[in-house]
Parts: sequence; C-alpha cells; structure tokens
Amino acid sequence: MVTEGEVHRALEAQRKTKGIEQLDHHSIVCGFGRMGQILAKRLYQARKPFVIIDRNPDLLETAESLGYLVQVGDAAEEEVLLSVGIKRALFLAAVLPEDAVNVFVTLTARGLKPDITILARGEKPTTENKLRLAGANRVVLPAEIGALQMSNYITQPTAFEFFEQEEGGHTLNEMLAQIHLQLIEVDVRATSRLNGRSIGEVEVWGKGLFLIVALRRANGKTLSHPAASEVLHRGDTMMVIGHMDDILKFNYR
Repeated sequence: MVTEGEVHRALEAQRKTKGIEQLDHHSIVCGFGRMGQILAKRLYQARKPFVIIDRNPDLLETAESLGYLVQVGDAAEEEVLLSVGIKRALFLAAVLPEDAVNVFVTLTARGLKPDITILARGEKPTTENKLRLAGANRVVLPAEIGALQMSNYITQPTAFEFFEQEEGGHTLNEMLAQIHLQLIEVDVRATSRLNGRSIGEVEVWGKGLFLIVALRRANGKTLSHPAASEVLHRGDTMMVIGHMDDILKFNYR
C-alpha cells in the first residue's frame, strides 16, 4: 500500500510537470490570494492557459481541486519562473499581498523575458512608480478602484445600479451584454482585407454594424477614438463595440 501510494504520487507529479511543460502563450499568476483567485477563475472561464505560483500549499491544493495548474515556490526566484515556462509566456500577473514582493517578482520576470507583459498589484499609491520602474506594464491599485466605484455610485447612481450585479461588479463585456452589445478585439493580419485600409473605409464597409472605440498599434501604442484617417497595418488590433451576430457578418478576414 505504501509503495502504491508513492507510485501514484510520482505519476501525479509527472502529470502536473508535463501539463506545465506543454503551456505556450500562457499567463503566470503569482499569488493565489483573493485577487489571484478571481483572476484564475476568469482565465479558466475564458479558456485561457495559465499556471499559478504560490508558497502556500493549502492554497495550491484548493487551486488544484479547481483544475488549475500550479507550482509551489517563490515567484521572485528565477528557477521558479523558469519552471513555469516564463520564456514562452505572454503575461505575468504579480498579485501577491506584499508590495515589496510584487516589485521583486516584476524585476525578476522582466530580466528573464524583456517582452513579457507584466500586470502588478500595488496596495499603496506610492508603490505604483516603483512597480513601473521595475518593469510593470500596468499597475492595479485595488483601493483606487474601490474608491472609483464608490464615486461612480455617488455621482451616477442610476447608471451604476443598472450595471450592478449581486456578486458585486461586472466585467465590461458583462455590462455591455445586458444591453445586447459586446466589446470584441479584431486583429489585422497580413492577409486581412483590413490591412492598408483606413478606419473610415472600415466603418463604411461595416454599414453601422459596429463602433470602433480604440486602436492598438503593433508597437503597443493605443489610440482612443481613432480618427477616420488612421490606416490599419498588420499586427494592429481594433477594439469594436457592437452586436456579436452583426460583427460576425462583417467579413474582415
């Protein structure tokens, strides 16, 4: 019985390792606290590949029971990040409760993969600049977000209540879905009919089926409400709002 148990544990460990080794273009979630759990749930629902790093075996046991890939260890250590395939990853989220640890995680990750997109949590507003200097692309301040929600409730109570849900907040797409709209990303590929065309031309083709609200260039620069004269190129991404069925009718391939 003891031998059989050891064999099962070895096979299970091998299965987990193989699952992580097969990850590609995935996200690394550093920390499985409150924010990490919400993030993992969203990624799982969206069927986006990800792996969780945490030092707490009890939290990781919970994560495994939910079907998530996990790695025990310190996310600020190079060997730990390498073991979860940071070289192949697209995103890293540093959502540990300690600001200083998130700074170290960001520094280590940026050093291992200069082009990875890093999202970092900061409890104190003064930490935001440190995280950006360490290499974070985006910094999320939970306290600031909470204050913003409160101010929206005070200044725009009708709109806030319209989009409110029992669980305490919607994603943008969930809010839009209530009025039968959706925010969709449209990639401009080399073979796409969008390549080399202007925003104005695309809107004419669309015949009012959608609204182009933003354009992210291939170099990462984002334009809000892009002008009709802006020309699309390979690697750009349009963000459009409209009815899903209508957008699917628009042949942009």
